[in-house]
Amino acid sequence: MTTRRSGNRVALRISGQVTHPLEIDLAAAHGHAGVVDAPGELGGKALRVGAVLRDAAPTRDAAHVTFVSGDGLYRAAVPIADAADKGLLLVGSDDAGLSPSVGGPIRLIVPDGDTLCWNVKNVVEMRVTVEKETDSVPNQPTH
Repeated sequence: MTTRRSGNRVALRISGQVTHPLEIDLAAAHGHAGVVDAPGELGGKALRVGAVLRDAAPTRDAAHVTFVSGDGLYRAAVPIADAADKGLLLVGSDDAGLSPSVGGPIRLIVPDGDTLCWNVKNVVEMRVTVEKETDSVPNQPTH
């Protein structure tokens, strides 16, 4: 993927155990071939995590993706297969991104994921790792 730098700040960094580290701004996210209509009431568009991972080309031993919030306080480590198969990055209906009031400008949702804690608001980094990183949420949350 080519990152466009048309005045939009970089919104998402893909790093770690990947052959092609990426930085994606919101305009590039909206123009990506992996964009679909977002499910549910939030509406707008969503970028498939699997499409982003294909562009970044995880190494053979990569096993997890840790999604990190903008404030750095929230992290969720998701098995790479679940992230690639089910994960969606909600990016809103225009280049401004999803509203911060609903977790934007980029919000991860994992429909039918093992836990609602995988739904990370204000995602700024996807870190691909071999070992599972420590989540900032409990192993068995109450929801």
